[in-house]
Amino acid sequence: MSTTKSIANLPYIHPSLCIPSPVVNYLLPDASLSILEFLEFKLPVISSSKFLAPAKFFSKLKPTITQTDLLHGIAVPSEETLPALRAACKSAFISGTVSVL
Repeated sequence: MSTTKSIANLPYIHPSLCIPSPVVNYLLPDASLSILEFLEFKLPVISSSKFLAPAKFFSKLKPTITQTDLLHGIAVPSEETLPALRAACKSAFISGTVSVL
């Protein structure tokens, strides 16, 4: 099973935000997976909250969780939250944000 991905080709919500390369292969399935391997791949949980304020996701502290197994336990924002996060990214980074929760 190949899990190599080109980080440059991954989608992002803002150019300042990207998934760190050591983590990307663990969190996202590779396009070359068989159907069975894809079905067995553990995807991140999506938050059950329909909308969370974008400010709750930004931090001026450096990331502290670097273990990939712990990252799987953190819910990703809901689809309803993503447009607000995308809109808030530029001002968040201008104000000193260095990580996203």
